[in-house]
Amino acid sequence: MSVINNANPGSHIPSLHFIDRLVNRHFSKKNKSEEHLPLTAILSSNMPDYLFIDEECDAQGEFKRSTNPEKKLRETLFFWKETGLWQQNEEGIKAWSEFSCDDNLGERITQTLFKEKLDIVDGTGIEPLLRGMALFLCLDSFTFAGGNFFKSTEIETIVGKYLPPRSGNDTRLTINSSETATFANYGLLLGFLEQVTKDTLVVDPTRLIRPAVIKILKNSDAASEMPVEEFLIQLRGILPVIDGGAYRCTIEELIRSKVKDWKSLPEHELSASLSQALYRLNIEGLIFLVPKSDAEKTMQLNLPGNKKRPVSHIRFGVEK
Repeated sequence: MSVINNANPGSHIPSLHFIDRLVNRHFSKKNKSEEHLPLTAILSSNMPDYLFIDEECDAQGEFKRSTNPEKKLRETLFFWKETGLWQQNEEGIKAWSEFSCDDNLGERITQTLFKEKLDIVDGTGIEPLLRGMALFLCLDSFTFAGGNFFKSTEIETIVGKYLPPRSGNDTRLTINSSETATFANYGLLLGFLEQVTKDTLVVDPTRLIRPAVIKILKNSDAASEMPVEEFLIQLRGILPVIDGGAYRCTIEELIRSKVKDWKSLPEHELSASLSQALYRLNIEGLIFLVPKSDAEKTMQLNLPGNKKRPVSHIRFGVEK
């Protein structure tokens, strides 16, 4: 059952934030508790009855009990526990690190989702979220370079334009109106999207790739400049939805099956989404994008204003 459908387990982001904070607080740097937090403690101690009292009364004049909040918290807990977001044993759950916090929730979710190979075409759980996000990373028109922003209510139409209705195994590939809001909110949480105005979004994976970029370059020789081709190979291994990644290539094949004249970028060019993210990290000073005229391999960044920027090597800057 798709995580982006607001009726399904795992779709309620406020409950996810709430539970994650409880788990992180339990394993804080002050406590460094080795004990797992019992699931019964999460459910019983944090779901007082007054939260479930509806504003409407029944025929006897008693306030009705709303089961939806209780259901969402329980479903969210078990969905993300089984997905592996937290350590678990028979006693309960526990944060993977004392440094787990609100600021890195999106990063931790992404690491969890990409830890194992998923069926990006026919999967119906977390896969529709990643399938849709990989699609938007392909669409240069919805980046700052493309200049087109979009509303969450338009996601259904955009996805329907580029993906076929069904896979060869009859899995629904489109996103319907009951899924667009959750899809957009997960896109913001995980760093695939950014909010431009109250109602509009843009594709910008800067926050998505930032932790992976740090990991790759920190593991390399700090004084050296990594060839861009080697860097991209490692980045694809961590984030298979970016240019040349396994999931990305699969989604591009699906697009071509629906839009016959759609073409991937030449091998020497990066998508506008990845170009934008790398360029922003360069401006930030986290990385330096180095062009060398004598380099064996040079890639072109596609930037706003139809500007191209060559890069052959990437060097680690200063982590902010």
